Amino acid sequence: MLKLNFKILIFIFFLTNIAYSTSGDNDTLKALNIVKKINYNSAQIKKVELEGEIEYENTETGNSGSLFAVISKPDSCYAKIKGTFGITGVIMLITKNEFTYYNVIENIVIKGPPSEKNLGIILRVNISYDNLINIFSGSFILSDTLKKGNSYSFTKSFLIITEIDSLNLRKEYWIDTSKSVVTKIKSYNDSGKVDYEINFSKYKNINGIKFPVEIDFKRELKREYLWIKYTDVNFEVENFNYKINIPKSAKIYNWN
Repeated sequence: MLKLNFKILIFIFFLTNIAYSTSGDNDTLKALNIVKKINYNSAQIKKVELEGEIEYENTETGNSGSLFAVISKPDSCYAKIKGTFGITGVIMLITKNEFTYYNVIENIVIKGPPSEKNLGIILRVNISYDNLINIFSGSFILSDTLKKGNSYSFTKSFLIITEIDSLNLRKEYWIDTSKSVVTKIKSYNDSGKVDYEINFSKYKNINGIKFPVEIDFKRELKREYLWIKYTDVNFEVENFNYKINIPKSAKIYNWN
């Protein structure tokens, strides 16, 4: 009788392992398939022209205006922000190596490398160049996420992919499994608290490309917020030839 029970236990254990393994394999295939769809969608976004509204707020100030931006991935971003009565307030040209910021009203030009510190000063919100491009273009490259030992998990409605970077900091991508779109990014600091969170909502299908037309960036620890709402999105951009015409009377500052 004891031998029989022991055999039964072995058999049950064997079946359980098979079921667990199959479930795990299915989840991995499902996750990889979702990531593949997101990568394909992002790959279609090479150049994009955007118009809409932008608003920012921090502990010292807050402002809003209309936004016109053109992005040529992976290394060029042009943006013009107009304020009250349609008056141009700021023009920016940002690449991986340099940014030019022109405050039209004060006739001041600032140039320098696009470090997070520099971009944080001119944009009023601390943000890296890569995150800036991701926010504006609504695109995400997650091709190697599941191949580097990073983890993933499923909830009822989301696939959550967790990445650990070279500084051992954690970043989470929250993906709507029914639509295969990134709806949230959460980045954590070295204390394990949320450093910043980006929410992408109201995706629209534009020429077969899924694109978020409302984007919110928030850094609660520093009370920094950025809201973008696009009213027009155009992927038919032939060439990126935007420049900033700087008048001779402008004061130019070069930052390190």
